[in-house]
Amino acid sequence: MHSRIFQISKKKKFGEIELGNFVGSIADYILPVDTQRDSDIKWLKEYLEKFDITVDVKQEKIIFNRGCKIKYFKERYNKFKKAAQDVTLEDFAGVSSMSFSKLYDVTGEIEDKYGFYIYKDGEIDGAVGYLQTLDSFIRGVEEGSTYYIGTILDYHA
Repeated sequence: MHSRIFQISKKKKFGEIELGNFVGSIADYILPVDTQRDSDIKWLKEYLEKFDITVDVKQEKIIFNRGCKIKYFKERYNKFKKAAQDVTLEDFAGVSSMSFSKLYDVTGEIEDKYGFYIYKDGEIDGAVGYLQTLDSFIRGVEEGSTYYIGTILDYHA
């Protein structure tokens, strides 16, 4: 499965990307994406716009409108609650043959580890950025904020 890593920053100034152990723990490999940049930003836009998150393809920026966090997580929260209700003590303890599957369903609704990733540049000059899932990033984003898109990387998991 292929997905993307989007480098973002509140400024239009971008640093080097440090991916640590992403290859090996999540990805098989990573490739730069130069020729598909517009289509990758449109892909991100199509995914985010239903949550009232604005992606401006021409200006290469993302605006996290007020109320977007609740819209983004509402359906996933409901799926999480249902999946958690289906987990028995035997599943939780690893005794059941369906343990892994049921626990994966619960954790997968909290954080999609095989979807889009965000590499957030350090906001202070010289600060190192960090990689996180889109879900984790949105949980921490300040609604009303704008970010610019830098490098885009393709990864295969």
